[in-house]
Amino acid sequence: MRRALVVLAVLVAVWLVPRGTRVATAQEGPHGDAAATCQHCHADPHAGTAKGACADCHTPEAFAPSTFDAARHAATGFALTGRHAEASCTSCHVKGLLSGQPRECAGCHVDRHRGLLGDACTSCHSVEGFTPVSGFDHARTGFALAGAHASVSCEGCHEGAHADALRSGAGPGCDTCHARPHADFGECSTCHSDSHASFAAARTSFDHRMTTFPLERRHGPQACAACHPAAGAPPEPSCGSCHADPHGSQLGTMCQDCHRPDRFSLARFDHDTTGWALRGRHFVTPCAECHTGQRWIGLGTECFDCHALDAGPGNVPAHAPDRTDCADCHNTWGW
Repeated sequence: MRRALVVLAVLVAVWLVPRGTRVATAQEGPHGDAAATCQHCHADPHAGTAKGACADCHTPEAFAPSTFDAARHAATGFALTGRHAEASCTSCHVKGLLSGQPRECAGCHVDRHRGLLGDACTSCHSVEGFTPVSGFDHARTGFALAGAHASVSCEGCHEGAHADALRSGAGPGCDTCHARPHADFGECSTCHSDSHASFAAARTSFDHRMTTFPLERRHGPQACAACHPAAGAPPEPSCGSCHADPHGSQLGTMCQDCHRPDRFSLARFDHDTTGWALRGRHFVTPCAECHTGQRWIGLGTECFDCHALDAGPGNVPAHAPDRTDCADCHNTWGW
């Protein structure tokens, strides 16, 4: 009776096993019959695009990583070099498809140039990295990179608002990337050249005499920005536009009547025009010794106005405070 029950249990177990499926024994291992295929239990992740057996690339220990390495990939006609060797399989083989994949750059990479530069990506880029770009001759665009332009990154002109201006057909001109600091002042190339290392150092052929204010002496080596701020209209061609009036508007605005661009402190003024000519020691006396406190008009013209302390002994009749005839005894060549 006991033996009959064991036999019945075995028959029931065999009946419950699906047709075509064998029960593995300890000697046959975890996957059962050595002749069984992966497809008996696993769906094909490559949708029939893989050539050969699953064991050519995978092992029973783990489906990933694949044993299909870069050396074997070279046999497909597309060697994995540079950054491609670092990419995961699924980056290019979407949904596990192994054949029919594009071999052109545009098949996997978005064309950041929107077709404007053709499809020969390798003429400028390499698999070692998208940047830096090498081999591209920018002169063929009609805008050669010289001077400061040569050190600007590609994104500096080909990203953002600058790129939008280029794509709109504005063309490669100064106005495409640079705002005009001088308003409508003509062609930029009149004064600047991209052969210089910077915009500030690019003053070349502008004749400042056209402004009715020639750059003479100390004005000549001054930087443009010293007189021309980055914003606003150009200053009036007069001294007062850049220099404060040390005389407090007492002498008018014609600074050039007394001063020159070579040396401001050396005044060239004809004192005879005041009605009080400078003679003798007066001629070599500094202006500030008589014009104290920046007082330039309304000064007295009598000797005592400046020389009251030089009157000498008070017991000399000629030195009385109300005497003004100093010239009876003294002259301007020496007291």
